[in-house]
Amino acid sequence: MEAITLRREALRVPGIGELRIDPAAFVAWLLPILLIVYLGMHNGGFDPIERDQVGIAVWWIVLVGTVVGILPVAGGTRYGRAMLGLLFAFALWNALSFIWTESAEQTATEVARVFTYLGVFALALAAQGGGRWRYLLYGVTTGVVILCGIAVLSRLEPTLFPRQHTGEFVPGIGIAARLAYPLNYSSGLGALAAIGLPLALAASSSARTILAQALAAAALPLLALTLWLTTSSLSVPAAAIALLAFFILAPDRIPKLVTLAVGAGASAILIAAEDRLHALDRGLPTAAAQHQGDQLLVVLLVACAGVAVVQVGIGLAVRYGNRPRLLRIPRWTTSIAAVCALLAIVVIGIAAGLPGTISDKWDNFKSQGSGTGNDSRGTQILDFNGSGRYQFWEAAIDANKTDPLIGIGPGTFQFWWAKHGSVAGAPVLDAHSLYIETLGELGIIGLLLIGGFSIALLALGTVRVLRAPPQTRVGIAAATAGCAAFIAVAVVDWVWELGVLPLIFFTLAAIAVAGGIEPRTPDRLSSQLPVWRRYGERAVIAALAIAALIVIALPLAGAASIQRSQDAVADGDLGTALSDARQAAAVQPYAAAPRIQEALVLEDQGRLGPALNAAQKATRNESANWQNWFVRSRLEARNGDAEAALRSYRRAKSLNPRSSLFSQ
Repeated sequence: MEAITLRREALRVPGIGELRIDPAAFVAWLLPILLIVYLGMHNGGFDPIERDQVGIAVWWIVLVGTVVGILPVAGGTRYGRAMLGLLFAFALWNALSFIWTESAEQTATEVARVFTYLGVFALALAAQGGGRWRYLLYGVTTGVVILCGIAVLSRLEPTLFPRQHTGEFVPGIGIAARLAYPLNYSSGLGALAAIGLPLALAASSSARTILAQALAAAALPLLALTLWLTTSSLSVPAAAIALLAFFILAPDRIPKLVTLAVGAGASAILIAAEDRLHALDRGLPTAAAQHQGDQLLVVLLVACAGVAVVQVGIGLAVRYGNRPRLLRIPRWTTSIAAVCALLAIVVIGIAAGLPGTISDKWDNFKSQGSGTGNDSRGTQILDFNGSGRYQFWEAAIDANKTDPLIGIGPGTFQFWWAKHGSVAGAPVLDAHSLYIETLGELGIIGLLLIGGFSIALLALGTVRVLRAPPQTRVGIAAATAGCAAFIAVAVVDWVWELGVLPLIFFTLAAIAVAGGIEPRTPDRLSSQLPVWRRYGERAVIAALAIAALIVIALPLAGAASIQRSQDAVADGDLGTALSDARQAAAVQPYAAAPRIQEALVLEDQGRLGPALNAAQKATRNESANWQNWFVRSRLEARNGDAEAALRSYRRAKSLNPRSSLFSQ
């Protein structure tokens, strides 16, 4: 084999005076970091207050940028406009469901969620002109790595972080040893790390400086350790899908494969070291665990530094070396080789009994139990038990049968499950699948819209990779691979509701759709065009932004008022608590939660008559929620109306017949 020879080109370091910072590019890099870290540090954006705050912020930016002409509509591309229109259709269908939903309050929350994601997509599309899409991609990569770094550091140095609340956030599951902070959901954190793998690999080859490439490669062991510590069985297939999609789409794969091999080797050493540190592995805040955390932190830093040093050599060889002919492999050759390898794997798998293994794994997935916390971390990662997902999916499909086209209404699966679900236990809020839950709550039409968006995104990203020039291909491939990982996880988990992950997904989706496409320059005769042609699109986006701000602001104001009321109750200030509860009811007169909060505060004040009146309003607003009827039953009993209390109690029981609360 020929040796790689270096060209006679001197390495040159730019002087301080030559360094230039493009403010717009800097903002495009910084904004996704801030949003990702903000949501990540607040339960991953699961709570509606923080998520809606992000929605308000992004729509304000879209509105102001569109009105003053700074931001082009949908990035100025026809692909961007088409995909934005498809996602808007899904958001509009959610809003139309107010006509038939069982709970206007839950539907309003879901509509605000979808419009927040629509705003993220619109802003990411509009922010890419002038080559800023690269900085947007690097910003997402940096944000993901920062969150994973915080997560791992919280395990290695727990005294630097607040007490973990994973067991409270996900009750009834023995997952204390699983890394979940700061998202407070281990599978969500695993999905985050899986999405980060192709992004870091892409940056290790596409970043402009050797130093930046080395830092990106150094993140690989960190991401791998995050995956390992989450003990999420979803993280392994998600990471495999992300990496496979990236290497299928990315150009010049050999240097990237070398980087991945080096990172995998360092990750294996790191994981082996962690596996021997039993006190640390259990996630307990003991002195022994803290000492072992210090040890593993040193190993982590050495592993990352080693990968960075090797990546410097790889980067120099790629940039200044002449590659041997043996390593100059045409794309069609690698494509044929990949197809042949895949066929060989399928044939070998069938011969080795793979169909039977898949059947056994499927039966295991359908079972209602879950692995025990006593299993080793490796065993738990490879345990593909569904933990009730199959039963949730059956219930969502049954819900769809009540009205196949339109469903039962967004956010109301929890009520359907409480009444019709097949498994008793803790309350279930969602069907653990974006697409199956959409089928149940928004019918076939809703599924076609969000499913069509997902399929069109992957198809468009793939086609754009094949047509893009070499300098943009890697970034689009990484964005498309990250989207593929999210879509795969969304099929089997509730990551759609963990706001930080959809924020990353829709930002990457915008890059896959419009990255590298510059908006068309205005026509010289544009002043002679009709006004509607010059300003029509901007007027539509401005109107959409205003509507979105209203749609998001109402649930946000209601949730914030209820939160203040609950805090006031905890402080013993019942007067302020009542005022805040009534303010929430005024903002959302259709909602039940403000009325229940009002009833509970009035009950604490000893005003049972007004408390009962508030509870009755709650049951009228949300009659499918058994908890509202249960509170009303107790208040009716305290008011001395035994007959009415019994009726409300029976109504509550009929809406949640398997609850242990009614079997006592």
